[in-house]
Amino acid sequence: MSDREIHLIDRAAVMREAFDQSFAEPLPAEPPASENLLAIRVGAAPYALRLSEIDGLFAERKIVPIPGRARALIGIAAFHGSIVPVYDLDQLLGYRPVKSWRWFAMAAGMPVAFAIDVLEGLLRAAPDEIV
Repeated sequence: MSDREIHLIDRAAVMREAFDQSFAEPLPAEPPASENLLAIRVGAAPYALRLSEIDGLFAERKIVPIPGRARALIGIAAFHGSIVPVYDLDQLLGYRPVKSWRWFAMAAGMPVAFAIDVLEGLLRAAPDEIV
């Protein structure tokens, strides 16, 4: 046997032992629970929406105005093949109404969408960090 073959056999034995040893070690600790969040800005304040509570995020939808008593209701739009009411999130939270919106978040589990002016990105936070 050549030196190269002996080296390969020794290397294979080391790798086999490392593989077998990996099953003898305890499982790593479970990572702490965390929530995925969509960072937005409402007025001048930072907010976040739980991704688990959003059925979809959409850009530039055509809003058809409808009459109604709710001041924050800006109209209706189509999302996932359904016509749903769309509310101005700024106005719902007591901020000045926005005149145009770029983003729309469809709520999970209910037929309603919220118009969002500023989308800032994605966050991950532990449940105890969420207020």
